[in-house]
Amino acid sequence: MSPGTKITIGLKAQQNPQRGGVYLFGVTAFAIGEKPHGQFLGFGRLQFYQHI
Repeated sequence: MSPGTKITIGLKAQQNPQRGGVYLFGVTAFAIGEKPHGQFLGFGRLQFYQHI
């Protein structure tokens, strides 16, 4: 891929959390190669609502 190329990442849930709320996770990209260094891209955010 060339610099500036947009990509989309899909996530498949295995199980939802037992409690509703906002969950943050770090997003790091790695280049292809033998010893790639990760580049932190920021935080991803998922929000779950409590089932009543």
